[in-house]
Amino acid sequence: LPLPLPLPPALETRWMHTASSVHLRPKAVPTIAAAAAPASLERDAREGDEALDGELMASSAAYGAGVVNRGSMGGGPGSWEQLRKDARKLEGELDMKLASYSKLGARGAGDVSDASADAAAAEIEGLLKRLGLVNDRMVDAATRTPGTADVLTHTLARHRDILQEFSQEFRRVKSTVTAANEHARLLAGAHRRDNIGLGGTGLSQSQIHQQLLRERSGLQSATNAADEVISQAQSQALALGQQRSLLIDIDSKVGSVGQKFPVMNSIMTSIRRKKSREQLILSAVVASCLLFIIIYWMNK
Repeated sequence: LPLPLPLPPALETRWMHTASSVHLRPKAVPTIAAAAAPASLERDAREGDEALDGELMASSAAYGAGVVNRGSMGGGPGSWEQLRKDARKLEGELDMKLASYSKLGARGAGDVSDASADAAAAEIEGLLKRLGLVNDRMVDAATRTPGTADVLTHTLARHRDILQEFSQEFRRVKSTVTAANEHARLLAGAHRRDNIGLGGTGLSQSQIHQQLLRERSGLQSATNAADEVISQAQSQALALGQQRSLLIDIDSKVGSVGQKFPVMNSIMTSIRRKKSREQLILSAVVASCLLFIIIYWMNK
């Protein structure tokens, strides 16, 4: 008998034994007793054969499903194991590239060109995109692989965490390298750092650094002098404030003395009144003299 589906070794042996027993079974000689046998015996034999065939078909189907699952977990191009190997390989490459890129930022922008930094950043971005695509394909492979959902979910979460850590580290290192390049361009007077020199003067890097240090020391001394002037002005302002408070205290004390001695207060009041009266009389005399002079000048 031909095999309907792939079978495990134990079921395949049982199938072959059953088939050989059927083929080697001697044919029954038709007799009167056989002809007179009831139809129930034939029906029971037919039902037994059908039950055996059903058992063998179910076993072969289960075995075929196991083969398919092992194929999805195997080493094919889109299998889980192959995708996991690709993810590990990309993670290793990203680790090395990020280490090299961080060394570029540590050396400083004076020793690294913008083109090399941009090329390294573009390469790392490409690796991150490839790793993200591999993780997405791993999700699809995990959905096609039943029976191990917990293990695959844990593995996928770990790979996603690694991708997120690499992305954060890349953004941090990229910001550091960008800040170093901007600082170098600011110090170099907006010239690109390609070992040509500063403004065509032919100065070496050490001479340029010495000039910058001298300028920095001059600026620092000017800043210190300005701080000293500001501190002196603040001390003068503090002294004037103290004098103002002293005069206010003297005025308040004099006012309190006048309030304590009413006689002195009345004397001061009478002096003020007499002074105002004298001012009024003097102003009236001056006005009358002016009036008489004007009348005399008009009548003359």
